Amino acid sequence: KQWYQRRVRDARGAQALRDAANEPELNARVAMLAIQLGMLEEAEQLYSSCGRYDLLNKLYQANNHWSKAISVAERHDRIHLRSTYYNFARHCELSGDIGAAINGYEKSETLRFEVPRMLF
Repeated sequence: KQWYQRRVRDARGAQALRDAANEPELNARVAMLAIQLGMLEEAEQLYSSCGRYDLLNKLYQANNHWSKAISVAERHDRIHLRSTYYNFARHCELSGDIGAAINGYEKSETLRFEVPRMLF
């Protein structure tokens, strides 16, 4: 089992390297590698320094730093604001925080569809 887990981790790392090669900014490429090495604070700084707030937003969401993700989306990554609120609402729903989920769905403008699905 350990052998399999190591192979999966290696495959994810290799995929991250391929994805990083497609990024035009050097700091964004280095940040992707820093994430694979568990250096999240460094990745955060690198994404900020090169202005890749979309990737910074994804990093925060992946690590359940929702207040930071929403703050970045509101200030710098407006194109992903609704999807950030939606992902936050899904997280809250799965965590059992129905009130926060409703608020997130409202802000993502998916209230009419998601709240009835969630409640009934």
